[in-house]
Amino acid sequence: MQNIFTSHVLNALNIDRESEFAYTINFLLNNGMNADLFIEDNKGLRGVELFTGLYRERYKLLERTRYSCCEEFIESYHRDPRAALERMFGEYIDEAKFRHVRTGAEDIYRLHMKDPNARFMRAAAYM
Repeated sequence: MQNIFTSHVLNALNIDRESEFAYTINFLLNNGMNADLFIEDNKGLRGVELFTGLYRERYKLLERTRYSCCEEFIESYHRDPRAALERMFGEYIDEAKFRHVRTGAEDIYRLHMKDPNARFMRAAAYM
């Protein structure tokens, strides 16, 4: 569900509400991204340029929220698996994505540490 800030960003940057960009923007806004700064930094951009700006924000989120150790991730995963994966990968994990998880928390963490900036579906290919 999109919030008012997401609608503001989507309107300002003329982004389709049903696009993957929209879901990613909504997720990042719900996790501390500043809507006005994002608009200012990305006004007039399209395609690859907008994608680059969006993923720059994702990388900032990953740096701020990275798990400090495997045990921290495992504990978080046992409390709420999807929330733990969202924090780890810096992206919204819907039910369809979550169904790709076929391994335990420790294996997920070790896989993730090989490429901490990888998107979920790229890592899921090895789960």
